[in-house]
Amino acid sequence: MSGPARHAAEVVALFDAEAPGWERNYQLGGGMTTRFERFSRALEQAIGGSGRVLDFGCGTGALARGLARRGWRVSGTDASDAMLSQARQLAPDLELVPLPLGGPLPFADRSFDAVVASSVFEYLADPNATLREIARVLAPGGVLLCTVPDPRDPARRRERLRQAVARFEPAWWLLRRTRWANYAGYLRLSINRMPLEQWSRLAEAAGLRPGPVPGHVDGLALLIITNP
Repeated sequence: MSGPARHAAEVVALFDAEAPGWERNYQLGGGMTTRFERFSRALEQAIGGSGRVLDFGCGTGALARGLARRGWRVSGTDASDAMLSQARQLAPDLELVPLPLGGPLPFADRSFDAVVASSVFEYLADPNATLREIARVLAPGGVLLCTVPDPRDPARRRERLRQAVARFEPAWWLLRRTRWANYAGYLRLSINRMPLEQWSRLAEAAGLRPGPVPGHVDGLALLIITNP
């Protein structure tokens, strides 16, 4: 198995393991409760209160369900079968489509007015290819809203050394047997921690138009990228 393929398989395995308890992150007091309002406000400003939206890397579908309740027509896709299984139980009527590893997005050209991706791009083995696929499935004037680790945040700067430790194989074999295993696994697989200007360059290379980056929230920058 090649390096990118192995990385993708490890990411899927991580989220398969996290699936049974993932919904707790979106409940009151969970670590992701602010994300729904943040994406909703940005989506309202970008395309108004209606339109077709793809939740790329939808997990158990919490964000997709919330957006659907506010009137958007939402589809979700994820590479984790365990996450999609949970999502189907929680929202049987939501369109949920498996995401093939390393392949094109399973949707037709110009299918969506917006794509949302909540902390997905940091794990991608080939973000360039994914941005090109998102450009393909977005309608002209459509928008990609995605959160990525914000290097301007002091906590992210402190994570750099921890990441180096987690990616050092002997250290990883020890850490995976401790209570730090989940955090170390996250740092090991969150490989895209690039400057925000570099995300803009990647978007432009895919034929997209990056917008100004708002301030960070919880260590995440929300990128607003338009399909011209």
